Amino acid sequence: MAQPEAHEIPTRHTPAHWRNKEITALDTSGNFKPQVYTSALTVINDDPNLQPLRIGPAKTVNMVKSKWASLKSIHHAIDKYRNQTGTHWDGANGAGIHGPAVSAVWDSYVALSVRQPLLFFK
Repeated sequence: MAQPEAHEIPTRHTPAHWRNKEITALDTSGNFKPQVYTSALTVINDDPNLQPLRIGPAKTVNMVKSKWASLKSIHHAIDKYRNQTGTHWDGANGAGIHGPAVSAVWDSYVALSVRQPLLFFK
């Protein structure tokens, strides 16, 4: 299936595809006023180094807000997990879960919906 053209106007059914360099360009913290999201959007959409990486339509303010909320959720979930007694976390390997016993504990921990962002870091 062909990818949508970069200039297409997004609809409700057009997903946003984010590359790591676009996420890095969104290097911000906290909750922001609308102007900040607009500024981040301008950097992401107009940066000539990011243009060739874009898949799908240009990002919108709502897409930037949604991505930022997702990144914050992941960060908070990781922070909460790694600050518990008896858990392991490192920046390169995530939780580093190896073996059936530890895997069972991990699976029960991430089963709660608030811990779902951790699923990819096993």
